[in-house]
Amino acid sequence: MAMPRLRVGLIAIAMTLVAVWLGAATLGRRTEIPSAAGGLQPASPPAVQEEPAWSARELGEDVARLHERLDQAPVPVPIGRNPFSLVLDIPEAEPPPLEGTPSPPPSAFPAEPPAEARASLTARLLGIAVDETADGPEITAVLTMADESLRFVQVGDRLPGGYLVEEVTPSSVTFADESGRSWRLDLP
Repeated sequence: MAMPRLRVGLIAIAMTLVAVWLGAATLGRRTEIPSAAGGLQPASPPAVQEEPAWSARELGEDVARLHERLDQAPVPVPIGRNPFSLVLDIPEAEPPPLEGTPSPPPSAFPAEPPAEARASLTARLLGIAVDETADGPEITAVLTMADESLRFVQVGDRLPGGYLVEEVTPSSVTFADESGRSWRLDLP
């Protein structure tokens, strides 16, 4: 089947236009501009570049001023927290006592229970969850009991054995038994 002459002619014209277009794109700009009289004239010289608004001396002064400000900037205090550990190593600071007020007496209950009392405490602290609410952070402790069940407890909850949850912090849970003795479980 022969191709009509018109179709061959259109394809040839299209290829010629594409070749001219590619050639013009790759050759770059001409430095001569045709004049109205028909002759070629050289292009006007390129505009003289203006000096930048800043100079090397001003730049040096700005750098020195920024270094001075950097020396006066507060240095962040490292918190020493290991993001891969659940235990917080940061001691909680107590507010300084007011002048003229007696300091509170030390706690009557030891932080660690005696060995015989520890045996009766049948819970283990697995983790702490903090939920930000409109009223402030809500801290929940995750405990495993002797029967291997999980309990989620907050301040005021009661556990088997008559234990009352007194305090939940980001690193520990404090319990009180029916006699008023306190125990604290820390994160491992």
